[in-house]
Amino acid sequence: MVSRNHASFITALLLLTPLAVSYADGTVSGRCRFEKIKGRPSAGYIELYEWNIFLASDGGLVEGQSYRCGHEYGDGTYHFTAPAGGYTMYVSQPIFFARPKLVTGVQISDGQTTTVNPELNLDYSCYYMDQWEWGSPWYQTFVATGTSINRIQWRIAGWNCSSIAVSVRESNGGNVTTWPQVGPTKTANTGYGDMWTGYRSGDIPTTPGQTYAVKLTGQGGDFAIDKRNEDGNGYTQGQAFDSGGNPRTMDLNITVFSDNDGTLLAYAKTTHGLGSLTGWAGTWGQTFRATGNGLAAADLWYASTTWDIGVRFRIFTNDPSGTQIGPTKTSRGAAQTGGVGLVGVSYAPGEVPLTPGNTYYIEMSVPDDPWGFTPYQFDEGVDDYPYGMGYMSSGPQSNVDLNMTIMEYAGPAPQPRISRSPATLTPTTPQGEDAPNQTFAVFNSGDGTLDYTITDDRTWMSVQPSSGTSDGEIDTITVIYDTASMSGGQYSGTITISDPNATNDPQTIAVDLTIEGGAATPAGFYKVGWNLTSVPVEPSDPDPTAVFQDLVSLGNVIDYNLYRYETGAGYRVYPDHFLSISRGQGYWLWLSTVNPTTVVSIDGAVATTDQYLPLFPPGWHLVGHPFPQPVPLSNCQLTDGVTTHTFADAVAAGWIAATVYYWEPGVGYQTLTSAGYGHDTSLRPWRGYWFNALASDLELIVPPPG
Repeated sequence: MVSRNHASFITALLLLTPLAVSYADGTVSGRCRFEKIKGRPSAGYIELYEWNIFLASDGGLVEGQSYRCGHEYGDGTYHFTAPAGGYTMYVSQPIFFARPKLVTGVQISDGQTTTVNPELNLDYSCYYMDQWEWGSPWYQTFVATGTSINRIQWRIAGWNCSSIAVSVRESNGGNVTTWPQVGPTKTANTGYGDMWTGYRSGDIPTTPGQTYAVKLTGQGGDFAIDKRNEDGNGYTQGQAFDSGGNPRTMDLNITVFSDNDGTLLAYAKTTHGLGSLTGWAGTWGQTFRATGNGLAAADLWYASTTWDIGVRFRIFTNDPSGTQIGPTKTSRGAAQTGGVGLVGVSYAPGEVPLTPGNTYYIEMSVPDDPWGFTPYQFDEGVDDYPYGMGYMSSGPQSNVDLNMTIMEYAGPAPQPRISRSPATLTPTTPQGEDAPNQTFAVFNSGDGTLDYTITDDRTWMSVQPSSGTSDGEIDTITVIYDTASMSGGQYSGTITISDPNATNDPQTIAVDLTIEGGAATPAGFYKVGWNLTSVPVEPSDPDPTAVFQDLVSLGNVIDYNLYRYETGAGYRVYPDHFLSISRGQGYWLWLSTVNPTTVVSIDGAVATTDQYLPLFPPGWHLVGHPFPQPVPLSNCQLTDGVTTHTFADAVAAGWIAATVYYWEPGVGYQTLTSAGYGHDTSLRPWRGYWFNALASDLELIVPPPG
């Protein structure tokens, strides 16, 4: 063992974090929200605090996740971390005032964060509460963007009435008080907070582009409606009217949610509350009659021993004895209170095709929970569903309709959709060899036929076959690599899958190739005594005894003779404090014996791009040259994350000391400068260097040789 006085002369330095590239799950995050003023995003958004968002993978290959919006970062924020691939997301909180939202085509990529901000479907909104005015009835006109209204929300500041009646009127060109009613009248009790009434698709049909009005009438008295006075920045396609039909220069705090995104809600609870409990079982289900041509999403209220149970969803034709259609998906419940939860699932277009008018059965089971669960059911007659019923353990319950929302795709048949797996390929091969062939899958997760072509953008790879069709079956594509003549290093390319008729054309696969090259020292590079060293590649085997095997074979002992330095912690010795060697890090190595003909060689990945070496916090840092060939110090740059300087300019700016030091065994410290007055002007492989950072948050950028 080497005594501690061997290192006593070394200036205190900071550990350099190893430079490495790793691939992990990706993340999708964002905010669930709706426009404060319809058509005026500059006015801001209402964040959906304590709503639930569910993530479902295309094909059900990954268990779904749930997230309670805002519970970590406030407002309507959410985030999911999941394997790379295609997903849908479903935003729902049925006991609140708004319509649920489906988001399709969500793509999660390895090691990347994707931002998606789900925005609810609006025909009209003006969510302001700092002014109000008394009266009854009130009218608010708007232009429809959807085919049916699902929810109407409003807020009041005071009331002399017991409840408020809500109806929708369609413009006839006359005074708003004469407009004919569309759909039913519903009432809601007065109170502070968001008041609302709910509807299933088709209850209040609308024509996009046509003008309508929401009418609010106090039952037994007037009320003070929250409002926003018009200032030129409000809603542009309508306005408020008083009880006499007189136009007012203001908009009312009303929000109209509609079927304006190609989905519809043919099955949903339209009244307030969770409903009433059914009975305990491991499997429950509900039949429904399709209105659209595909299942988009579903949710269910339930009680169980815990809220975060895993619920398996399967869809069948007719009833529990029918044929399963579409993939099996599992989702996790989201908390409501105690053991009460909401579980939701969603489907990409074409995953669960439906025929309008036909009956289907949606089954929900908890195969991993021996206690089962108890769904809630509709408990008000207005919500009775005439086209289906609940099922408990596959047995019909003619008096039960489960408290669910079932969302369907409307309109023309969905187009084909490109799905591929995996989203990233990471071939690795020794230098001088072709990387082994790899495969990926292509399939149609939409409707109809996917007629695809596949291209690539690098000469060192090709695909077979390069085209095909899929009606839903999985096609296996082979990637062939031609890498034997390539130098060691890291390379990237892209495979593109295209079908101009697909809803998500094109889709790509990232190919990240590593050719494990290597590097070798000149003969006799290492000397007896202390050596300030580094490695110019990312070692295939980073164990120090493997990296320095050529020195170990001479009888040298690496244990307790290899040091690095961490600021604030002092010297760290192998193997007590670290276990691996990394490119970009400098080390002190004590050798007891050498051979003047010895060549130290290691296998590893050669960097081919700029290398960023951290020099923070301010102080001395020991780094290693990250390339197998020299790089002039004058070619290097310094950055603080905002500004980038050449090395000379960074010295002039007071960021970095002008002189860099390295150690020459038998001689001592030597100097390296970019100005040419030191012993050397270039960073060289296998050497370690001392840099003195004078500013905060610096990184040294070392470009590739040449």
